[in-house]
This record gives sequence, structure tokens and C-alpha cells, in this order.
Amino acid sequence: MYLTAPVLLAAVFTSVAQEEQDVIDFYSCGNKPQDKTHIKILVFIGEYIYCTAFLQFPCLIALSFGVLIHRYGLILRQFNVYLRSMNMQVKYANYNDLLRNYNIIEERIRLLKRSLSLPLFIVLLNGFFALYTVLSFSLGNDFRPYMVVEMGCNAFSGVFLLTSLTVFASGIPHFISEIKNTAAFLIEERQLSELNIDKEIRILERIQKKELIYLSECGIVDFKIVSS
Repeated sequence: MYLTAPVLLAAVFTSVAQEEQDVIDFYSCGNKPQDKTHIKILVFIGEYIYCTAFLQFPCLIALSFGVLIHRYGLILRQFNVYLRSMNMQVKYANYNDLLRNYNIIEERIRLLKRSLSLPLFIVLLNGFFALYTVLSFSLGNDFRPYMVVEMGCNAFSGVFLLTSLTVFASGIPHFISEIKNTAAFLIEERQLSELNIDKEIRILERIQKKELIYLSECGIVDFKIVSS
């Protein structure tokens, strides 16, 4: 469906706009084709390129970023599951390995944040521009029926870009927050224990005090979901 969407949209647009002179002039670069078959082909190819460039490619890029970010979220969730499974009999050396592994994960997430900062900014800016285009066309006086196809294309693209990246990127601080909560629970559990495990508590406290990492758009806006 994702691959055929530009074809379907271009076919619908061609059937609606093939008689519109301004559309013909635009896609024919000012030429005056007379044959109706040639006109249909020109309009179809032009609209297919438009839908591919403004719908398919941006959504594919956003989905790729989302999958990449989600993979890091799964690593954090797996770490949290392992942390919750630790019991009182775990050796001190295992706690050192635990902290070392978390530091490695944290460094990779910071690298991800630096790497995706500018691309996320560009993709989200594209989403805002797509929605702005829809708003400007909808408020214009020269609205024509064939514009519905392009407006729908831009509206879906803008909403998908903003929503998908916000949901995926806000998962990183959410999983880190869960790890901090798990560490706090284990600290309290071990403080109430009669065993002498001060070293383990200090390691858990270091994990608990780790700061949340938010993916951002060039450091301008952080991705987060504000809970009520």
C-alpha cells in the first residue's frame, strides 16, 4: 500500500485535473500539447513525482529514523528488565559490569542524539511546511477541487512526520526514566535488607542519578511526552 499510494493519488489527480489548463501548463513546462493521451501522461507523471517527493520519501525517512530510535529504546528496556531481575545474591562484580554496560548504552544514545539532531530538525521542518501549505491553500480564495489530492498528500505527510517522530523519540527518556525508577526501588529494597551491600547501593545510586537524555532538533526543541 505504501509503494502504491503515489500511483493511486496520481491516478485520481489525473482523472480530476486533466482538463485544467493551469495544471497542463505547469506539468508541460509551458508547452501546448494537443493530444489528450499525452496530456494525461504528463499530468500523471508530474503528480506521481510530486507525491513521491512530498509524501513517500519524507514518510520513509521518518519511519527509518523511528525504527532506529526504537531499536535503542528496546536496548534500554532490555537493560531495565535485567536490572529488575537482580536479587540480593548478585555478586559485586556483576554490579560493576552493570554500570559499565549502562555507560556504554548511554554513550551510544548520546552519539545517536548528536547524529540525528540536524536530520530530525529538517524532517520536522518539512512536516510543519507541509501543514502550512495545507492551511494556506484551504484559506485561499482560488480553491479548486483537484487541489484536494495535493492537500491530502501534504496533510498526511505533515501529521505523520510530526506524530511518528515525536512518539518514537520521546520513548528514549521514558525508558531511561523507568531504569532510574527501577534503580531507586532496588536501592530502597537493599537498604531495608540486613545484608551488608553498601557497595551495590552506591552503584545503583550512580545509575539512579543519571540524567535523562532527550533527542532534540539541533538543541532547539527536546522530544518528550508531558504526562499529566
